[in-house]
Amino acid sequence: MKKNENKILYIVATQYDNLGDLLINKCFLMMLCKYGKVYVDTKNVPNYFKTFLLKGLANVSELNKEYKTSVKGIGMFTIPFNKSLKFTHVFKSPGPFGASVSNKEKVKSFMFYWVYYLFSKKGGKGYFVGNDYIINSKFDLDLLKKYNSLLEGIYVRSESNLKEITSYGFDRVEYIPDMCFALNSTRQNNSTRNKISVSFRDLENDEWDGKLRENIHCMLQFFSKQNKEIEFFFQVDRDRSYNKRLFDLFKAEFPSIKFRNEVINWDTINYYENVEYTISNRLHVLLLGQNFGVIPIAILNNSPKTKKIKSIYNSIQLSSLIYDNISDQDLTFLGENQQNILEKIQSVNKKQYQLIETKFDGIFC
Repeated sequence: MKKNENKILYIVATQYDNLGDLLINKCFLMMLCKYGKVYVDTKNVPNYFKTFLLKGLANVSELNKEYKTSVKGIGMFTIPFNKSLKFTHVFKSPGPFGASVSNKEKVKSFMFYWVYYLFSKKGGKGYFVGNDYIINSKFDLDLLKKYNSLLEGIYVRSESNLKEITSYGFDRVEYIPDMCFALNSTRQNNSTRNKISVSFRDLENDEWDGKLRENIHCMLQFFSKQNKEIEFFFQVDRDRSYNKRLFDLFKAEFPSIKFRNEVINWDTINYYENVEYTISNRLHVLLLGQNFGVIPIAILNNSPKTKKIKSIYNSIQLSSLIYDNISDQDLTFLGENQQNILEKIQSVNKKQYQLIETKFDGIFC
């Protein structure tokens, strides 16, 4: 099928207060619009998120403006009866999927299956792309069996998730990098960068909080001696208060540190162009910085909330940048080997982007 004949449906279903989720959804659309006309189901998507999501994209329209409908919720029941509502390819947002525990979560997960099923009856090819499929129950496993039979492909964003799913005998599963790599930024670090940017999510674990503060203190001491500019920041609104508390905890001992009071959004992602290291337990703080030529330093415990970081960084062979207890020796090593690390990061970014291109070519060609 020729590119201009592809009619693609993209269902937005994600978190709307997180730049990381905006990033991977927008990067997904940036890839899709290369292969055909994309219709985006934006029902219940906040205007500010929708504005950034669709900004600057060609060949993309909102589904409700073209068809006066949505396929979310009860809208899915119109699919069989609307003869014009036909698509060659059907996709949903990337990110975590599955892990259905409550009845509400189970219903939501099954409704997606029903949407894919109805469009398959009209000739549409369905895909999961850039997801983590989390198996926490028999329901998750049984639903995955249905998806494996129905979908043309399930593309997960870590090798460990791929290994887990294929261990059950599912055969339509492949690895694809996190969609963040489709940003394909060409920014490179250089010797003029002097900023250390720190951003953490609250894991609501008092024992880990104490250990995290020890790690942060070690890094503040180390980088302060090098006269680095150190700034606490956030790119998820709900992280503001936690990072402000961390800043307030250390500002007396380290009076030169700063706190950025404005959230990073799509229009201000160039913030990372001046950053030398990002220190975080947020996946897309680390990956977005990496796309801008920043060296990411992940400080993690064993929380399920940060498990995906370990899985993804293992997949891209940068797990050496993950720590649970960082030391002066570790930081010295990073500084002494900075150029080699930056070259490896640049190579990883390029390889992951090329792999995304290859996977999308395989889907559409």
